[in-house]
Amino acid sequence: MEAPPTRILATFLACFQCEIHSFAGTLCAAVPAQAAGGSVEVVRTHTIVSRPPYARAVLCVMTTLSSTFMATIVKVVYGLELVETDPEAARIEKMLEGLQALTPGKYLVEFLPFLQHVPGWVPGTGFQRELGAWRDATVGTKEGLFKKAMEGIDKGIQTHSVVGELVEGRGVFVQDENDLTVQEIPKSVGNVAVEGGADTTFSSLQTFFLALSLNPEVQRKAQAQLDAIVGPGRLPEHADRSNLPYITAIVKECLRWHPVLPFGVPHLTTQDIEYRGYFIPARTVLLANAWACLHDDQVYPEPEQFLPDRFVLENGEWNTKVPDPTQFAFGYGRR
Repeated sequence: MEAPPTRILATFLACFQCEIHSFAGTLCAAVPAQAAGGSVEVVRTHTIVSRPPYARAVLCVMTTLSSTFMATIVKVVYGLELVETDPEAARIEKMLEGLQALTPGKYLVEFLPFLQHVPGWVPGTGFQRELGAWRDATVGTKEGLFKKAMEGIDKGIQTHSVVGELVEGRGVFVQDENDLTVQEIPKSVGNVAVEGGADTTFSSLQTFFLALSLNPEVQRKAQAQLDAIVGPGRLPEHADRSNLPYITAIVKECLRWHPVLPFGVPHLTTQDIEYRGYFIPARTVLLANAWACLHDDQVYPEPEQFLPDRFVLENGEWNTKVPDPTQFAFGYGRR
């Protein structure tokens, strides 16, 4: 199997970031400086995977890239430089581990609510310690990163960031600066952005490696387009995206072929509803089957095959008859 060249990987990340930007909308619009010119994430990633020791150690590459994506998300959201030895890095890892608690039905307490009142030393209540550790990590990350970001803003040394822009635009939310909303909205937005951005990017990267290893002809076609448009003398930038339709199509196909959230984000109905003849009572957990939507052979022929060409016409224009996977891959509705 051919290993994905580092410049294709860097281009994939640049295009993937643009897909995330278009999905996130105003959140990413708050940091235009991050999208201008070369991407910090692209440069860091190219540097890492080009190192001779890592080029021969796939596991080491993936571990390092995972840390790199985490650091990049923290940089974009909070304007902070995060290194692997930073205590915040370990706490973020613990917080991300806790995302598995979002799986409906994972814990017995969901069916037997009285268990939440049983002492933690009683057999069968281990979930209390587990959830407690994740809760502490989440709250600690939320408060710790926000505090560091505010210190940088107050000293005038922080670069553009999502949280920084939200804090400076606090009047958008409330008029009274003593209102908790002034602090809580930037804190919560920042925390959710880190939770939702670190693992999804890394998961998509793993899909990218798998897809190009199994489909070397896709890799060769992407490399040819990259050489023709960007050339050998520099790394790709966000501005190159519009001239690299095939590589952008690879991003879309990665999201379709192996969506990072196959069942989306669980939602809870707030009232009784009826949908297409089905009665759904209030407080019902709903899961959107994104995998089924993205593997419907009536919409995406040969859904199990990795076919980026499905999104691009022969003349290089986008095939508007094929739904954009980003509409399904990240779930639906409010987060």
